[in-house]
Amino acid sequence: MGMRINPEWQDKVRSEIDEYLGKRASGYAPKHIDETSSFLVCTQWLVCLLSKKGIAFKVVQLGAGVKRVTTDVETCLKCNGTGKC
Repeated sequence: MGMRINPEWQDKVRSEIDEYLGKRASGYAPKHIDETSSFLVCTQWLVCLLSKKGIAFKVVQLGAGVKRVTTDVETCLKCNGTGKC
């Protein structure tokens, strides 16, 4: 049995990306895109979409097969931006 990505989730993510690109183009600081998933196909789809749109991102391994894809590439994951690492 094949698995597929929920189209409602895909639409939500696409609208977040469009909003992100719109705010970035107008000179405002966009709200970061931050999605967490244990479903590899969802993570792959999101990474491909962000790459095609030219948006910088990073993939964080959370353990147990769970990954977080975020556009917040400035904050250190180790110290959470406190500078204590």
